[in-house]
Amino acid sequence: MKKNKGSLFVLISTLFIFSNPLIAQEKVDVEFVCPVGAPTNPNPPSGATNLPITGNTLTWTNGAGTLLNEVYIEGTLVYSGNAITKFSLTPIEPLNYNTTYNWRVVCKNDTCGTSGPNWTFTTMQDPLLSYVEIFFDDFTAGLGNWTITNDGGVCVWMLLSISSNAYTLPATAQGNILAADSDLCGSGTSIRSTAIINDSFDFLGIAHFCYYSIWIEFDSDWRIIDSEDEAHVEISTNGGFNWISVWSKVGIDARNSHEVIDISSIVRNHEGVRIRLRTIQPGWDWWWAVDNFRISTSYCLSCPQPVQPSNLIASATGYQEVTLNWQDNSNNEIQFIVERKEGDSLSTNMFAILDSVPANTTSHIDNSVTDSSVYTYRVKTYNQCCHSRYSNLVQVLAWIPVELVSFSANVMNNNVELSWITATELNNSRFEIQRLKDYKITELQDWEEVGFVEGKGTTTETQYYSFTDKNLSSGKYQYRLRQIDFNGSYEYSYVIEAEIEMPNEFLLGQNYPNPFNPTTKIKYQIPSVIASGTKQSQMISLKVYDILGREVLTLVNEEKQPGVYEVDFDASGLSSGIYYYELKSREFRSIKKMVLLR
Repeated sequence: MKKNKGSLFVLISTLFIFSNPLIAQEKVDVEFVCPVGAPTNPNPPSGATNLPITGNTLTWTNGAGTLLNEVYIEGTLVYSGNAITKFSLTPIEPLNYNTTYNWRVVCKNDTCGTSGPNWTFTTMQDPLLSYVEIFFDDFTAGLGNWTITNDGGVCVWMLLSISSNAYTLPATAQGNILAADSDLCGSGTSIRSTAIINDSFDFLGIAHFCYYSIWIEFDSDWRIIDSEDEAHVEISTNGGFNWISVWSKVGIDARNSHEVIDISSIVRNHEGVRIRLRTIQPGWDWWWAVDNFRISTSYCLSCPQPVQPSNLIASATGYQEVTLNWQDNSNNEIQFIVERKEGDSLSTNMFAILDSVPANTTSHIDNSVTDSSVYTYRVKTYNQCCHSRYSNLVQVLAWIPVELVSFSANVMNNNVELSWITATELNNSRFEIQRLKDYKITELQDWEEVGFVEGKGTTTETQYYSFTDKNLSSGKYQYRLRQIDFNGSYEYSYVIEAEIEMPNEFLLGQNYPNPFNPTTKIKYQIPSVIASGTKQSQMISLKVYDILGREVLTLVNEEKQPGVYEVDFDASGLSSGIYYYELKSREFRSIKKMVLLR
């Protein structure tokens, strides 16, 4: 339990010490309290919004005993001197549009001082821009827009009335609020909880508009006990895989505030953006109360938006070198921005700016790649107004001793036919074909070797290779090539995927060839869902009978998973004639005829 029990105990202890002659002889440290009162009555009131960007004056009431004042704006000392009760912002104006500023006054005498809290105000929106509200929640209708999770505490974010506790919020906060209130939960409690907006947001841009800025704003009362208390606003630009903190208060009060957070540089040109509130209150602490949570954007209808580049192509053109080429579709760009991430286009790695390219330039050489690594690139442009959308994504495998031109998979029934082409080879001993199946794909581990193909040594001529992975059960498979040199060194190709679909019915195929001598193949399939509605393996028998109905041979008699199967029937010991084969399970039976000709 971390709550401060107040100063009564300190006062009683101090009186006891100085009234006891045995203790009074010892040196006693007593906490000094400055007699100067704290400032009050800020104007504009803390949390005020829509202030003009010029002509503002801050006023307040000094605490008792004030002889001197210090005034801080955004943490910077802007006045120090004799006591005053107002301060003009003219020296630092014009202020920025749609921006939250904090200010603080210290009341002093000639020996000590008492600081007031951080007060805030937010300036008006730019009248030359158009504004769009993307999301707003004042929690009147409850928490239907949010998903609340417990990350290891006792209590979580809750829907509360603003009167539930001694919250200090701007006047715009009324009715219901979203609160993580450890104080309300009681002694011995803690909060580690996240509130995430259910919707994701698309900031790829609108073809006719140039976005000026994108921001989050909300009314807030964040009251802490100590340095362990944390409040965070976090954003994910890849659907929730990775999170970026855009606003944090750790061990710092932020009470009675209207917060405005510019997220333009993070989310612009992204889709699937997620936003969440996350708090850690490890003991019986205070609270974080939030109301009027809003996501907005501004744009300029008349801005000359640059057109996105197109037809981006990437080629591994040499040792540690990738060459990019694209089409310039704009006539008003200042520069092109080239971005790169490690991994293929589906990887969750973040893009980073690789370089800038002058206007009217349509190529760039990236000589900072690592051999045998996969990279994904994109390009955008910008002008004095705004950024374009991104070009198409393109991925490339950096140079390896064997230059792989293509690697693909083709599904034929329950076989996967792999094909690949090389442009050049250097000391290439062989290719090992490696495979992952189903659940192992997400773990990217336990690759198994399913075969190999001999390489061509050293050659500058185009080479064509193929390999068939046969008789596979239904499911998803991933393949890669492990190219091995004669000296034992090796490199991996990029990964490709194939899927063999589950059959939806029982089927016994006609043997092939038919008539036959002396061998033939029999294909059958087991569906993924049987008549009873269950998905499971089942007992399967496949038997051969002569024309009199006598059993000749049992080909299959075992539990089988759903999938497509093929068996070989060797009739070397049988006489010419007509035979029958029967596929039988608990819910299915089928018989077909075949002819053996010698």
